[in-house]
Amino acid sequence: KRDNPDVLNGPAYPAVLAPVDAAKASLLWARLINALFLAGATVLTYLTVRHYAGRTWAVVVSLLLAFHPNFLRVSPYLMTEPLTVFCLAALAWSFTSTLRRPCTPWAWMIGTSILFTALIMTRVIFGHVVMVMLLAALALLLFLNSWRIPLARRGVISALTLLFCLPYLSYTKSLTGQNLCWSTGGCERLYSATSHHPGENGHWFSYEDAMSLPELAPNHGEFIRSIFDMPPLERDAVFGKAAKRQLQEAPKQALINWMSNIS
Repeated sequence: KRDNPDVLNGPAYPAVLAPVDAAKASLLWARLINALFLAGATVLTYLTVRHYAGRTWAVVVSLLLAFHPNFLRVSPYLMTEPLTVFCLAALAWSFTSTLRRPCTPWAWMIGTSILFTALIMTRVIFGHVVMVMLLAALALLLFLNSWRIPLARRGVISALTLLFCLPYLSYTKSLTGQNLCWSTGGCERLYSATSHHPGENGHWFSYEDAMSLPELAPNHGEFIRSIFDMPPLERDAVFGKAAKRQLQEAPKQALINWMSNIS
């Protein structure tokens, strides 16, 4: 709603589900699509790893992905994880293939940028990744002349990806008035990531868990209840202030949280 915007993720997965919904088909078809995404991610992971580490490691890594407990758990549900993993695997395969091309691979760079855009439109947090990639590539070009070609290709891919994301960013700006607004819920995640209470490691927790679980409610329940009914933009601003305060109180713990969640 324009008077109360709440943008948490991009339109990619809803677009995937739209034909199933339009056809009034069984949700079994949507679950089968998730299975295809995970199967495709497994194949692309195999192809990527095989080039760098050989067939044995490629089989091991792809099987670890195919039978990862979390993906097996969520694959029957209409969640973004299967599409996210497929986009990540496709991006890794296309990105590394692009860097290996002997001549300037414009078609590959454009294709990789499209895959990167699809990933961002599935999980908008990767919008921050592409901005960091672009800035890092431009900065390193000043110092690493021997890496000029791969860094230039990284920069082109990042720039094209941001260009392809402009319609989405224009849409979020029209809703929020904010430039480069990937989501109206980013500070909520930052609040969880910087929390430094005993027994926590920066993992994300839902409002329901924060208000009901005995290990979370004493520290977060009252705060979550106080902002629960706020408009999304106002609520995210309050989350941002709380996250900044937590980061100032315990910067070392925030670093430990980040390291705990790398995997």
